[in-house]
Amino acid sequence: MNKKLSTLIFTVLALVLVSGSLAGCSSIATTEESTLATSNITDMYGRSLEVPVEIDRVLCSGSIEMMMTYMVAPDKLCGWCFEPSGTLIAPDYMTLPVVGGWFGKQSGNYETFIALEPDIIIEGREEALNERQEKFGGIPVIGLQTGTSLLDYRSSFDCLGELLGVSETVTELIAFYEEALNFADSIRRQIPENERVTVYYAEGNEGLNTDPAGSAHTELIDLCGGENVADIGVTEGYGMAEVSMEQVLMWDPDIIIIGRASQASLRDLIMTDTRWQELKAVRDGKVYVRPEDPFSWFDGPTGPNQIIGIYWMVQKLYPDRYSEQELQEKGREFYHLFYHYDLSDEELSLLLGNG
Repeated sequence: MNKKLSTLIFTVLALVLVSGSLAGCSSIATTEESTLATSNITDMYGRSLEVPVEIDRVLCSGSIEMMMTYMVAPDKLCGWCFEPSGTLIAPDYMTLPVVGGWFGKQSGNYETFIALEPDIIIEGREEALNERQEKFGGIPVIGLQTGTSLLDYRSSFDCLGELLGVSETVTELIAFYEEALNFADSIRRQIPENERVTVYYAEGNEGLNTDPAGSAHTELIDLCGGENVADIGVTEGYGMAEVSMEQVLMWDPDIIIIGRASQASLRDLIMTDTRWQELKAVRDGKVYVRPEDPFSWFDGPTGPNQIIGIYWMVQKLYPDRYSEQELQEKGREFYHLFYHYDLSDEELSLLLGNG
């Protein structure tokens, strides 16, 4: 090989090496973008879908799916369906945009979802899947079967953990969840029917809306061994059936739980209004506002947020069987595992202050 040719080859090789070192991560990113890896999955409704192997951005169409995603993989959630209450969420998550969704009385906006460029969208209702997929085009819409009861979340947690690559985290959450269900079952079995504490669930600004036994909105009362006094039919959907003051006086519950309402002001009304003073619960001071930060412990919405509500409900129904201190310990554990937040003593006191 002559000297000129050797020099030329050396120069070309040097240029290639320098060019490669300068390109670095950007050349890798371009390659990844052009050959994005996907995998085939079957969602909980039996639909076959192609999804990215690495799922980093998730939006949800409903409240249950949203809370579950936040619980199992908070860094992957890129928007809230509704704004969390209060402040007991790390600042990084509090600043996520509120995108809305399709749940309760809410109607979402497809363009808002698409603009955030999620890798996937999770939908809980089978009857909505075709419409969602049509509107969202190439963004895979994953069906997550969340059931109709607090008892139904094991399989949906499992499915979500596998989909998002966080099965180890989900194992911890399921262990807490199943322990809570077993605890409620053991309490309920111990209480004879004729000794069960009676409960009125006060909703609406005047407290004269409610939901009866059998409603998803009052499931915790039934599950934890209480007796819901509202002897009325279940109102489908959003619930909140209207009742009269005369009916409430006739039911005369042992305790009152304040739910979907102007909560603090409703408690003041119930505790001071002469009509409510005739009730045993009011005379005994057993009128409780559900804890609600960042999500309700009781309902509104219903969902896995109610898991910690099991312990709260038992403590309010049967304080001789489960102490305030035990509730506080479970509250700390739940917030650490499910909400990725460590409660201070002051925060815990404020959270339970009206309950």
